[in-house]
Amino acid sequence: GMWTASTTTTPTPAAAACASAAAFQLQRRIWELGGDLVGAEEAVLLQNQWKRLRSAGGGLRLRLQRRVRELATRMVRSQEGVVLQARRQRLCGDAVPSCGPLRTAAARHASRVSRAIPQECAAHTACDSLQRNQRAWPRGAAE
Repeated sequence: GMWTASTTTTPTPAAAACASAAAFQLQRRIWELGGDLVGAEEAVLLQNQWKRLRSAGGGLRLRLQRRVRELATRMVRSQEGVVLQARRQRLCGDAVPSCGPLRTAAARHASRVSRAIPQECAAHTACDSLQRNQRAWPRGAAE
């Protein structure tokens, strides 16, 4: 049969240097985030950046991928509830009802939460989820 030439090409030195610099910056950001709670938005941003680094070396790519997964799994579902509750309380004050244990946990983690989620992303997400939740609550529940 016919054979076709491979479509893969070796990156130019300039392209390889660019990919290497981008991989280094991403790795540094991942390690900075390692000591703190990673917000869902941040994990998504890291994964999107990761997809662009196709020309990074295999070993580096594997280490970065493993680290992104470790950080993403740190955001346990129970902590997501704390994050959303803290955001909701900050936006609406006491007009929104909250569970006792969740309120205590939210207060305990308030400063940690504010560092964890990028402000410009979190405000929109919190507003959207708050509006959805308020429509689902029974009338009079906030009184």
